[in-house]
Amino acid sequence: MDIFQVPDDRRYWVVRAESGRFYEHFVKYGVIALGHLDCIEFKDTSEGERFYPDEEELTDQFKKYREGKKYKKQSTSVQLAQAKSFIYDMSIGDWVVTIGSNLIRFGRIISNSYIDNTPLIVVYDPESGHQSEMEFKVRREVSWGPSISKKELPYGLTQSLKSNLTVFNLDRHWQAVHHSLYPAFMKGGNLYLSSKIRSNDEIKNYSVSAILTLLNEVEVIGKEFAKNNNLNNFEAIYNQYIDDEQLTITTKAQFHSPGDIWNAISSIVGEADRWETYVVVAYGMLFGNQKLGFDGLLDLQTRQKLWDLVLQRLKKNKAEKVVESLQLEMPKTNTEKLEDSSKDK
Repeated sequence: MDIFQVPDDRRYWVVRAESGRFYEHFVKYGVIALGHLDCIEFKDTSEGERFYPDEEELTDQFKKYREGKKYKKQSTSVQLAQAKSFIYDMSIGDWVVTIGSNLIRFGRIISNSYIDNTPLIVVYDPESGHQSEMEFKVRREVSWGPSISKKELPYGLTQSLKSNLTVFNLDRHWQAVHHSLYPAFMKGGNLYLSSKIRSNDEIKNYSVSAILTLLNEVEVIGKEFAKNNNLNNFEAIYNQYIDDEQLTITTKAQFHSPGDIWNAISSIVGEADRWETYVVVAYGMLFGNQKLGFDGLLDLQTRQKLWDLVLQRLKKNKAEKVVESLQLEMPKTNTEKLEDSSKDK
């Protein structure tokens, strides 16, 4: 498993499925769709053709219709802005989130906007004929990836989804998106680490202190192994990091039960290349080698040295039971479809 590199130009969007009513339509047909412009008559675009109307003309048509129906100007402006985002601002390769009744799903936008007047039908009960039609005609194709139960959503992502708009941008919450999906990822030279507290028990102050100390030590272990492939005098080196103010790790956490722990570690000028690989492997070892998933990143001998040192630090900090009691886990979602550009059109 590689450490995922977040592209600098990727954008993130939410497209609601009519309060979840059309969630199954989105997923079954691999689309996102918007009904705001259904008041304007558009012909189907041919296969591969982009729906990209003149912006001023679209604005005039939409406002003229809404004024005739005596809609409020504010409502008109809000819906028009969302339609423009859908058509003009979204790009192939952007990620999108849609929301069902019990879960949210992540997807990759793989097409430009297009017009399709054919209703999309989901049959819920073939015997009774119970079904639902979605007629929204402004659409984009999406390769849908993992879903997360609303009960399992990290607090940071829950907060970012509070807007009731049908379409809105999620760029400023990109970290929350990735922390929800990845145990480790990189952007702008920074390494980000994610874990989940699964325990429902009350969390003791000592547990918090022990986990934060371990995370500090993981940064030192990883960066020093990147330089020397060994670390014989850990205590002295660790204290030197503190004295020289070289520890960079920061933490965003909801020490609830359940809760989340998100970390960021940055480079210091002159540090060895690939330090992030050693940090990630050491970090994964806190959760037990069988859950690591990063074994291919380093050779067996180096991994064994890291494993011995991590075990030593767990014992030294009396933290083995803490990790177990908090039921710490890394995200384990399958993100292949989000990263796969082969279906982009």
